[in-house]
Amino acid sequence: MKYSKNLIMKKLLLPLCIVFLATAACKKNKDDKNCDVTAASIAGTYKLSSMKYKLNSSTPEFDAPIQDCQGDDILVLNANLTLAYQDAGTICSPDGSFTGNWSLTGNTIDVELYAGTVESFNCSKLVIVATDVQTPGDKLTATLTRQ
Repeated sequence: MKYSKNLIMKKLLLPLCIVFLATAACKKNKDDKNCDVTAASIAGTYKLSSMKYKLNSSTPEFDAPIQDCQGDDILVLNANLTLAYQDAGTICSPDGSFTGNWSLTGNTIDVELYAGTVESFNCSKLVIVATDVQTPGDKLTATLTRQ
C-alpha cells in the first residue's frame, strides 16, 4: 500500500500538534505564580509600573498620575532590609535619590514610599495596597515590576 506524503505528514503532525497544544495549555502563566512573601524573595530591583487610586468603596478606581521623572526611577530592595531609590533617567527637581531601610512583617511592607499590605507577589510583580492614605476609606495600589 502506497501512502502519499500529505497523508504521512498529517498522521505524524496531528499527534505532535496535539501533544504540543496540551503541553502549552497546561503550562502555568508566569503571572499566575505565587512566591513566598519573604525579604529574601522580594529583594531585587524594581520600577513603579502602575499606581491606582480609589477614593472610597463607592467610587471607581483610576490610574493615578506618575510624573515623568518618577516613572523611570529604580528602587533597589536589598535582602539585608536596606534600600536605594535612584532618581534615574529624567531627574526630578530636586533629585529624589535616597537610601534607607525597608521592613516586612508578615504581609505588611514598608518601603518608605510604598507602605501597606502585599496584595500579591509573583516573583516579578509586587503589588502593595495602602488604605486611608489621604482620606478614611481610600485605597492606593502600587505595582512594582522587577527589573
